[in-house]
Amino acid sequence: GHCTTAGKWSDHVEPGKTGEIPIRFDSCGGRGDVTKTIMVTSNSKLAPNQTLLLRGTVWKAIEVNPQYPYMVIMPDAPSNSTTVVHITNQVDEPITLSDPTSSTASFKAELKTITPGKAFEVTITAIPPFTLGHNSATISIKTSLTNMPVININVNAMVQPSVGVVPPQITLMPQIDRWMTNRVTITANGSKALALSDPEVSDKRISVEIKESIPGRVFQVAAIFPPGFQI
Repeated sequence: GHCTTAGKWSDHVEPGKTGEIPIRFDSCGGRGDVTKTIMVTSNSKLAPNQTLLLRGTVWKAIEVNPQYPYMVIMPDAPSNSTTVVHITNQVDEPITLSDPTSSTASFKAELKTITPGKAFEVTITAIPPFTLGHNSATISIKTSLTNMPVININVNAMVQPSVGVVPPQITLMPQIDRWMTNRVTITANGSKALALSDPEVSDKRISVEIKESIPGRVFQVAAIFPPGFQI
């Protein structure tokens, strides 16, 4: 993977001599125990393929969990959506955290001390109005550690539309040699029930049917294309 790379290795080793393969490991935001596999191929007749194992433990002075908080926001949520991030100090000396700030006005962060110097909670709140789809921000918190003066938390929120349509468009085969049915699922994401009726198609060669899978919530739309259909 891209987190483990090999540097300039010894591409020619004389009999009885040794070579080197420098391996660089980047935690890539991971944590805990890790195992990486390095495959070595040579022209050796006895063992042309060798497997090297790199094992270790990723340790951080300050543990952030979850590292990438994610929220799904429904279209008519009754209140601001929140998520909680736990921050744990893993060094012996106590630390202090302060001044949580957000890179955008769509999110705010509140810092709470659980155990002085050791454990903290950050409550991240998404504040309307929202942009449909993907919303993100970086929460920055100052620390008293000289080698980690700032903790950055990347928060993401997915704002659902009132009515979801999957897939958003129909893709046809280049040639249709038989009757072809494509289905689209329409879902009411809000708290109110949805009613669909009177489907129409601009191209009269196509017929369309609606079936209510879950009353007021989920619908299946079937678009039926005839043999030989071309746009």
